[in-house]
Amino acid sequence: MSEKRPYLNDEELAKLINSAEEDGVEAPASLEKMVLGRIENAEQNKKIVYRRYCFKVGIGLACAVAMLFVAPSFDMVRTSPSDDNAIIVQNQIAVDKQDYIAQNSQTREEVISQFSGVRSRDEILGRKSIAEQLSDYIFR
Repeated sequence: MSEKRPYLNDEELAKLINSAEEDGVEAPASLEKMVLGRIENAEQNKKIVYRRYCFKVGIGLACAVAMLFVAPSFDMVRTSPSDDNAIIVQNQIAVDKQDYIAQNSQTREEVISQFSGVRSRDEILGRKSIAEQLSDYIFR
């Protein structure tokens, strides 16, 4: 799989270093421009990210200040003794309304038979409807 390369001993390593220094190995000319370009791009990206962050914080701050001015104008429920009485009266009215509707409501079959004179299938067969059976079962 992988070739084992023998390590250089001290003498060979010294020869390699001396030959590299004598030959004057230099980096490619474009390397400096490439590295400086990457650094400049990284700095620009950091500036863009920072500007986005500042924009988000500014928008959040503006919304918070707007809520300070708008929130007091909302009609909020305040609990005080007089408000508690009003809530109790409203709840009682709602319960009374539900009771009235439950007592005076008719099923579809009852309305049809009332206006057309046609009897329902249960009346003809002498059976109780499911609602009547359920109310008998509950209120025994």
